[in-house]
Amino acid sequence: MKLKEDSLFLPIAITYFSLLILGVFYFSFLQNFITIPACPIYSYLGFPCPACGMTRATYALVNGDFFSSIGYNPTILYFAFVTPIYLFIQFLHHFFHMKFAIPFRYIFYVGLGIMLIFWIFNIIKT
Repeated sequence: MKLKEDSLFLPIAITYFSLLILGVFYFSFLQNFITIPACPIYSYLGFPCPACGMTRATYALVNGDFFSSIGYNPTILYFAFVTPIYLFIQFLHHFFHMKFAIPFRYIFYVGLGIMLIFWIFNIIKT
């Protein structure tokens, strides 16, 4: 059975906005009380994972330090700007039956490609 792309909209939107709300809540109120542990992949294996620097990048972006955010992990720009645009277009398509829609696989593969390129660059850098 083939999964329709329209059926992915709601789970992706709920996950994205839940993580967004949790992130803003953490960086606004809980940062001084709860610390996020270091990356286990980097700690045990000695090389960075594809998401290494994402927490620091998110923190820098929330605090308005755009260039530091890019320096920590440029993938944050994709998740912070492209994903909401995709979700908005899908919202219009899903609820107002607009003809224009972007297939999720394109968004997914572009994001995966950006993350892999940064990961390779990050491994070479360390």
